[in-house]
Amino acid sequence: MRHAASRQLHAYWDALRGGRAAPGRDEIDPAAIRGVLASVFMLDVAALPLPRPADATFSLSGTRIDALFGRLLRGSTFDSIWDPRSAALAAAALDAALGGGRPVVAAARGGPPGRGAIDVELLLLPLASGAGRRARVLGSLGAASAPDWMGLSAAAPLDLKALGEPRLAPRAPDFGRRVARPFAPHPGGRREPPHPPGRA
Repeated sequence: MRHAASRQLHAYWDALRGGRAAPGRDEIDPAAIRGVLASVFMLDVAALPLPRPADATFSLSGTRIDALFGRLLRGSTFDSIWDPRSAALAAAALDAALGGGRPVVAAARGGPPGRGAIDVELLLLPLASGAGRRARVLGSLGAASAPDWMGLSAAAPLDLKALGEPRLAPRAPDFGRRVARPFAPHPGGRREPPHPPGRA
């Protein structure tokens, strides 16, 4: 994760969940993430277990995100911010976050037609939900820079480049969705044996 909003939001979510797969929606305290709140959003997802971008609706969106698109995103569908070629990747991101119960980070790029495009980082974090309740995703959308057109011109739908995952210890989802396959541990550095006593 390259963007400060992604790192801070992920650290908050990871600490909040403790030993669980994900924290609940009611546990999220906006005051605790006020430093990145302008880049934070929340999605309500109607259809499971195979969510589509059109099934997810912004229930909250930060002011920097709204400024990027030149409109309030609350009530808009998740697919409205992606270009048609990115629809499959956006669906894969939702499926990994909700169906697989794991965080997803993605790189994207976009800007107004004829203006300079900027790099954007997307983070999706699943939230636990009880039986019969709508699924929710906490996320951030952080721009790598503050272009001169932000707040004056609206970015065109973004081009989603690639998906990844923050490095985490594997944890089994506990909120009734498909269990993700375990990930291979990240190899650590080689440790040198200690020097014998009396030697430098």
